[in-house]
Amino acid sequence: MLDTLTHEFFQRHWKIGFGPVPTWCEPWSVRSQGPIPDGDKQGCYFLYIGENPIYLGLGASRGSGIYREHGIGNRLYSHVLCINSSLGVVNNKGFYMPRPKWQEVTHLRTIGFPSGYGYLAPALESFLLNSLPPASTSRNTQRPGSASNFS
Repeated sequence: MLDTLTHEFFQRHWKIGFGPVPTWCEPWSVRSQGPIPDGDKQGCYFLYIGENPIYLGLGASRGSGIYREHGIGNRLYSHVLCINSSLGVVNNKGFYMPRPKWQEVTHLRTIGFPSGYGYLAPALESFLLNSLPPASTSRNTQRPGSASNFS
């Protein structure tokens, strides 16, 4: 369903001249060695417990310096993942693990936008939150257009 809805979003909002249509990465274990898929781009991410999607997030910060437009990586590293220091570093890359709040998360998927198109990431997030069944985003406490967003 995620891929179908994403395809519908891009049919509405992506022009051929923008380049290849962004796609969701394959499932990536949150206990993997870096780098985070699309970590160097702005976009969205989906967290899963087994086969069940539980949270849709946005990583659209602009960043600066060498981390310019690294919205997905910045968001995941700040709120979802941390380095598992007990596993050390191999080939200059650390191993990730979920932060305590997300311990049950098994894997994630990301979709990154090319440079200059990160402004579409919040629109994709809003479109998906309004289109997916609530069970698919059970950990999202606020939904676009809900009264709770304006309290």
